[in-house]
Amino acid sequence: MQDEAVVLSMATGKYYGLNPVGVSIWKSIQAPAALDEIESVVMSEYEIDQETCHREVLTFLKQMADEKLIEILDEKTS
Repeated sequence: MQDEAVVLSMATGKYYGLNPVGVSIWKSIQAPAALDEIESVVMSEYEIDQETCHREVLTFLKQMADEKLIEILDEKTS
């Protein structure tokens, strides 16, 4: 499990396995981070185009939010 990680939900007791890309995203969000910052990290570590990266990062973050493992904040300013 050198490049993988396991996340435990304290609320449900469920374990979630993260592949290397998931680990990169997880590390990127240990402090609040903008979506474009997270995508930049993934694109710098893996050979992936911007559109695919955006889609995959959003999917990962939504799944983590749905499981209540993360909280997504929308800080749009007017």
